[in-house]
Amino acid sequence: MLAITLGGCFTSQEVDGADSPPGTKLVRSYQLVPGLGDETLYTLRAEGYEPLRVTCSKGEGKIAESPDKSRLAFWCGESKWRVVYKVKGKLLEECPPYAMGSTLNWGAAKDFKAAAPELVRCTRFSNVSQLYRQVATEAELREFFVQSFGMTERIGANKDVVYWDDAWLNELFAASESFQRQVREGLKVRFSRPGSVVDASALTALLSMLGATKETEPLLHSLFLRTVAQEPRAHSLASAMAWVHHKLGDAVATRYACEAMALHSLHAPGLLLLARSQKPCESFDDYVASALNEPSLLCNPHIQCKGTECEVAYRITEPMPHELTQAEWEQVVVLAAVQRKQVPAWFPRAIRRREYVVEMPQSPSCTEAKPGTPCACQVKVCEQVGPTAEQTLVGCTLKFDDKGRRIQVLAP
Repeated sequence: MLAITLGGCFTSQEVDGADSPPGTKLVRSYQLVPGLGDETLYTLRAEGYEPLRVTCSKGEGKIAESPDKSRLAFWCGESKWRVVYKVKGKLLEECPPYAMGSTLNWGAAKDFKAAAPELVRCTRFSNVSQLYRQVATEAELREFFVQSFGMTERIGANKDVVYWDDAWLNELFAASESFQRQVREGLKVRFSRPGSVVDASALTALLSMLGATKETEPLLHSLFLRTVAQEPRAHSLASAMAWVHHKLGDAVATRYACEAMALHSLHAPGLLLLARSQKPCESFDDYVASALNEPSLLCNPHIQCKGTECEVAYRITEPMPHELTQAEWEQVVVLAAVQRKQVPAWFPRAIRRREYVVEMPQSPSCTEAKPGTPCACQVKVCEQVGPTAEQTLVGCTLKFDDKGRRIQVLAP
């Protein structure tokens, strides 16, 4: 079956075969965009339904219809057939990874009701729910809410993909109180299963839905750690940590933060809680000890030391930020070291060295001067003030005179 329509800069061609079900076709369209080149689009059409834009990588196509006529499947030359659901005048494509293989097999494909919770991964929740309401009972609708909450697909090395749609909450809160209550109970059951993972962006909403009580705290704790293990976006985890801190208090939130740190998760509220705490946390203590060696930290003007005592002149205040600037991160590290009595012996001296007189002539350059003689060097001295007694750099050497409070710049 072949049909071509020419109209100025637009061409369309049917690419499905002659054996397609009546009233269906897969159309390839070419559109010339002046100055931008041409664009190829594919559209699946079924009589009585709105057209569906699809992706195809090959220039061939096939369409099939399920025995109960509730679904279509199309093939574009790729390795798998893809299922499309026919619901109340709409066409909805299944989300990848696709259910079928290269052989058409309707037994491998779910029907719309079974697939609906997963469709929110690639279609807005409100689009799916509006259609689902028209074909489901109230009990099925409640289960749809439970199963579709924060739907997550694991890809790669435990990476999560954000599918959370705020329309889920909006539609739930528009329902009756009894409906909401039963959904909450269903969520507790679903997420009590060890293998159930919530999307990171939906974690705070789920914690709020379950509520902070002695009975739910073990479940909240488990959910938090499962989400951390997915390496979610920092702002999603920060929001959840702020909720835990507000609802469960300092002690519980600090424990959560330490466990997150052990899983190599860094986020502002957790860092701040640990920095202000004196409770043991091995992973955080190791992190602070390592971070104190960052050269840029020694240039932060808000970090001051007198004698062996150090302090952060400017403290970060509530509400806890979701993200820290580089300068704030440096202050948190030193605040933690002071609070947890982890300041190494060399650190106060290094900070005081920033105030030493730097003896560096304008010429000659250190690449031209004799070894051990004063010279000019492109170096940010404050980054090099500790912890050694002498610092040999690329191009020059810094010699510290702690008694005379001087720093000499010499040719190496």
